[in-house]
Amino acid sequence: MPITIPALPGIKRIATEEAWAPTTMLDAWRQLLQKKSFNDPGFQSMWGFFLNQNAGYTNGIIDRLQNLGAGRIADMDSAGIDMQLLLLTAPGVQVFDRDDALAVARASNDEVSAACRKYPSRFAALAAIPPQDPKAAAIEMERAIKQLG
Repeated sequence: MPITIPALPGIKRIATEEAWAPTTMLDAWRQLLQKKSFNDPGFQSMWGFFLNQNAGYTNGIIDRLQNLGAGRIADMDSAGIDMQLLLLTAPGVQVFDRDDALAVARASNDEVSAACRKYPSRFAALAAIPPQDPKAAAIEMERAIKQLG
């Protein structure tokens, strides 16, 4: 049962660095885990555990990470949070090769910007960029600012 925090008159609570994960990124992480192509014991242990659909109780965590709608807003309301600053959960797109990193960053930026447009008083977000390719990162950052808002 979530903890309910009473509202404070005149105070707006903004939660920063609130994790979210698009399906495209989680699917790509599953592929990395299956191929064992990203040799990081921490990544393999943590995401191998949380993405194991046989674990049952981890599914709720994954569902919450992906929810950018009514479920997340209901959780925010019950916790007394007025707004969230959404960021990709770690490790983000850094673990992918250049092309996959750009594709996942673009898709996640499109998805999170749609949620911010749908709930402008509840969500703001930071764009994801592919650090593997500084030129593509700059282009994606410009797209996120000018086209996606």
